[in-house]
Amino acid sequence: RLFPETRQVMDDAEDGNEELTITNTEVASSLPLQMLLYFNLHFSFFWGLLTLALMLFKENYMQVNTAYLILSPLLLSVWFVVEPFRLFFGYVGNLQEKVPQLTGFWLLTL
Repeated sequence: RLFPETRQVMDDAEDGNEELTITNTEVASSLPLQMLLYFNLHFSFFWGLLTLALMLFKENYMQVNTAYLILSPLLLSVWFVVEPFRLFFGYVGNLQEKVPQLTGFWLLTL
C-alpha cells in the first residue's frame, strides 16, 4: 500500500471508534470568511476603479478644495498598495490556519 495509515483509519471508522478523516485533525478554517474574502477580491477591484473614475471626474468637472486634491490620490494609492496584502493574508491565514497571517489580515482591515 502506498499509504498504510489510511487503512488503519478506515478500519477504526468502520468500527465506529473515530470519524473518517485523512489526517485525523479537525479543519479550523472558516467557510464564511473564505466566501467573504472571495467576493471582496472581486468587489474591491471594481470599487477601486469606480473610486478612481469618480475622483478624476470630480477633479475635472467640479470645484474641489486643495485638501481633496492632495489627500484623495494619496489615500487611494495607499489603499491600492495595502488591499492586495490584506486579502493575501486573509486567504493564507484562513486556508492554512495560520494565526500570524490572520492577525495581519485583521489589523489591516481596521
